[in-house]
Amino acid sequence: MKKAELILVPTPDVGHLITIREFAKCLINSDDRISVTTLSMKWSSGLVDDYTESLATYTKSLVTSQPD
Repeated sequence: MKKAELILVPTPDVGHLITIREFAKCLINSDDRISVTTLSMKWSSGLVDDYTESLATYTKSLVTSQPD
């Protein structure tokens, strides 16, 4: 089957980043054919950097658990 790749671009605000990443996780978990890339700007807040790093780890775990 053909895969669908989505590119999501949140506005530069912590609430939007968190919401769009949670939405992306829901999409990925709902269908194996969906691939999501989230583009974001560099943030100055340590809180956002920590959250982004934790999501990167989660995303890597999803990628490695997906069948080829």
